[in-house]
Amino acid sequence: MAEPESGARAIFADDFVVTSDDSSEVQPAVEMRNVVFTYGGAAAPALRGIDLTLKAGEMVGIMGASGAGKSTLAKCLNRLVPAFERGEFRGIVRIRGRSLDGVRVADVSPLVGMVFQDFEAQLFSTNVALEIAFTMQQIGMLREEVASRIEPALAAVGLTGFAHRDPTSLSGGEKQRLAIAAVLALRPGIIVLDEPTTDLDPEGKAEVFALIRKLREQGLSLIIIEHEADELRECDRLLVLRDGQVAVEGPPASVMTQLELLETCGVHPPDLNRALAILGIRAHAATVDAAEALIRRTLLISSDSAAQARMMTTIRQGGVADRSVTDPNLAENPILPSGYGKATQAMSDAPLAEAERLYFSYPLGPRVLDVINFHIYPGEFVAIVGQNGSGKTTLAKHLVGLLTPTEGRVLLEGRDRTTLRPAETAHKAGYVFQNPDHQIFASTVEAEVAF
Repeated sequence: MAEPESGARAIFADDFVVTSDDSSEVQPAVEMRNVVFTYGGAAAPALRGIDLTLKAGEMVGIMGASGAGKSTLAKCLNRLVPAFERGEFRGIVRIRGRSLDGVRVADVSPLVGMVFQDFEAQLFSTNVALEIAFTMQQIGMLREEVASRIEPALAAVGLTGFAHRDPTSLSGGEKQRLAIAAVLALRPGIIVLDEPTTDLDPEGKAEVFALIRKLREQGLSLIIIEHEADELRECDRLLVLRDGQVAVEGPPASVMTQLELLETCGVHPPDLNRALAILGIRAHAATVDAAEALIRRTLLISSDSAAQARMMTTIRQGGVADRSVTDPNLAENPILPSGYGKATQAMSDAPLAEAERLYFSYPLGPRVLDVINFHIYPGEFVAIVGQNGSGKTTLAKHLVGLLTPTEGRVLLEGRDRTTLRPAETAHKAGYVFQNPDHQIFASTVEAEVAF
């Protein structure tokens, strides 16, 4: 591994190194002053007078509803706004004391790494190792140094042994971890993660946040964008955006107890705090044990009382029972287009969809589906669950003809799916992608629906 440049120091995070300039230690890692940005053609600004300071080694969480300006703020930190996202930009952004005004995006990337919300937009190489190497090659890193960083970066995100896999064969969660690994390979001092665990199962989320904690311990400056408050309880500070402005800022213990404000900003408050509020306790609890202690201390309930048992049940449920969608009437009485077939017809003997000894392997990849047999009958509501990489999406794609079995077959209404034309398949089975952006491309909503 090459030595860090003169005047920089190495911060070791297991097998990979992050370099930071000693001369900048007294400088904030990030400064934003009165930043305003309006996308070209937009009627209103996406950001309205944003002020943000990220200290060296600090971890800041940013929350807000869709469209609040979270991703736009993040893109200001690596000059994608306004260099690529065209519009009117005003204000000052500094990285380690240096203004980004006029700086090339390529010159910012070694300093500020970013994992996008649409992580698949960052992946395009033909194998995992090339994906990791690409960004390092773009900044002129020596071949030997590039090669030495690939495996440590993959190991850091739990993808050891994936170097020669095709990224398109990975599960959604594996692709997300690959995008994080590509950023880690650059070893920037500042990392921005835009909803980094969106498509991960609970185990995968725990792995990513364990990695984030490790990076924080090694002195990196981190900005994490999330819409779930529970994921950000370990941050030093939280910012909540609303309509492009900072609605509230402060430590998690302060911000996460402002339940009404969070909800008006489109942020789901922590379930434990919601449950405590139902009991009349306005406090922040990071764990169930902490919530129990708060109840005992605040309400002076003995450890063996029936009342405490009822309250502990409420706390452990986390207030999930009172979640609702934006329009509860619509949830209870969904309005379907006229002529839409009912999915609640009486059960019949003939299945709508079935799989017979279904096998599938991606090219140069392991077997993903292994002897899958199932039947789905009219009126059934079937859930497919499993960890990231277990084959859920792969199985679903077989039902609509996006993949063809390596062995076995899939039948729709008794007909082998491979004998159906695409239009016939579409009439029998609809599909919404894991990432809906991949199936939306028309210029208007009307054109999209008509397509």
